[in-house]
Amino acid sequence: MVAAGARSCLAVAADGRLWSWGSQWQCPDDNDAPLGFVSVQEQNTPRVLALSAFGGSAVLLVAAGLVHGAAVTAAGELWTWGSGASGCTGLGALPPAQAAFRAPRRVGALGAGARVLMAACGSKHMDVLTNSGVVWTCGNGEHGVLGHGTLDSCDVPTRIQQEYFGGHLVASVESGAIPR
Repeated sequence: MVAAGARSCLAVAADGRLWSWGSQWQCPDDNDAPLGFVSVQEQNTPRVLALSAFGGSAVLLVAAGLVHGAAVTAAGELWTWGSGASGCTGLGALPPAQAAFRAPRRVGALGAGARVLMAACGSKHMDVLTNSGVVWTCGNGEHGVLGHGTLDSCDVPTRIQQEYFGGHLVASVESGAIPR
């Protein structure tokens, strides 16, 4: 699998390792969040992240947004990195000194026993699909992209009500850019 963000690319190898290359993500608060690497500002060739960056679990799927990235592991966990501005990483409200995470961090707010199947990153938001067919979203709520019935932003994944899907379970998610 390959995912392309605004200035970066991610690829998952057959052995479950994540490869990353491209320019750093420019975070709105001027903190750089380069491609999940702690010490690299720009990577012009693919570079692998150790499986230990994802709790030792193989990466199955990746998503790349304007200011953040996400990985879904074989353990059904969601890991994110990049700018925490607008809550798009799903890691909660972050103090200014930690407005960006350079290394992946596990997102744990998706309900008891939930396994993540997919994640999709938009400009400043993220969609997450769990094994129960439920969609969770977080980030900037402009234009109603979070699907919660408001324009409010959420800094942790928040479940979209099933009634909004006519009671149907969701099989796939995708995300896009917020228009300017």
